[in-house]
Amino acid sequence: MKRKDIINLALFALIFGFALYRYVNKEIVVIRSEFLMDTIVEIKGTSAQNNVESIIDSTFKLMESYEKQYSYFDSTSNIYRFNHSESEYLKLDDDLLQMLNLSNELFYNTDSLYDVSIGPLSDLWNFSRKEIPADASIATALKRVGFDKLQIGNKKIFKPSKMKLNFGSLVKGFIVDKAVEYLKSKDIYAGYVNAGGDMRLFNLKTDLKIGIQHPRKNKNKLVGVLSLQDNAVVTSGDYERYFVQNGRRYHHIINPKTGYPHKNTISVTVISEKALLGDAYSTALFLLNPQKAISLANKIVNLEAFIIFEDDEQLSSICTEGFEKYVDKWETSDVKPCISNINNVN
Repeated sequence: MKRKDIINLALFALIFGFALYRYVNKEIVVIRSEFLMDTIVEIKGTSAQNNVESIIDSTFKLMESYEKQYSYFDSTSNIYRFNHSESEYLKLDDDLLQMLNLSNELFYNTDSLYDVSIGPLSDLWNFSRKEIPADASIATALKRVGFDKLQIGNKKIFKPSKMKLNFGSLVKGFIVDKAVEYLKSKDIYAGYVNAGGDMRLFNLKTDLKIGIQHPRKNKNKLVGVLSLQDNAVVTSGDYERYFVQNGRRYHHIINPKTGYPHKNTISVTVISEKALLGDAYSTALFLLNPQKAISLANKIVNLEAFIIFEDDEQLSSICTEGFEKYVDKWETSDVKPCISNINNVN
């Protein structure tokens, strides 16, 4: 073989090898968003396959089907029919049983402050009309609330008359987890699902920077920035749905013992392995005294929390022992929290 032929063969082998490497190790990245669950849902998927877009499309359809199945407001959902029936029982599929078990755990861990039977109270509060319910209406609704009044057995659940179950405090996280599981099953090996504050990342090669919104300034103002790769992060705050009347802020996180929005806590950010856990705990911790909330969060494996609350008419913050390892930076010098001190936030 001539020297020229050898060189040409070597060049061909090099080019072929590089092309083969690019093919075997190719990455197709797609980012799509749709309006679901009353918010903008964004999905990012990374795969070696060419059908990433169709997989993400089917993921949105899956999320929509779960939303309809467990919706509090959709008249075709099993939850809606159960809530508006006087005598029927509700069959518990494995997914609903998972949500119910977590609800039960949090009901007892929060001295009954986390309560998915809060439907009769949440019905009274319409934040678009900016109206405070009458005391008599709240008193009547309070009698119909109480998770411990439910009867559960043989994968069925029975409720007292007029009680309504509302899984709004955790169903979004549940659906986000289902979306991630589906994406993984379709060989989407990295990405995220972000459902308006309920976000789960999986197998990212580099950290994604996620801001913690300042609860009393514009949406572009951050308290801090987190750095995450393979976690769920969820924030619940009193600035999401609210109105102000006579100087008091009325928001959507209702205390089931008083019937009114919970006072003191401003926002709770939870980092966990699954979005379901983060979603439920962000609400549960919001309803507790901040110190008790952090004490509870410190007992939960692979869960960290950061709480902003009101203290002597100033915003203060506190976090769990391991939260700071996820912090890329604090945006204000006086917001950095620790477990033993309460720091002012301006």
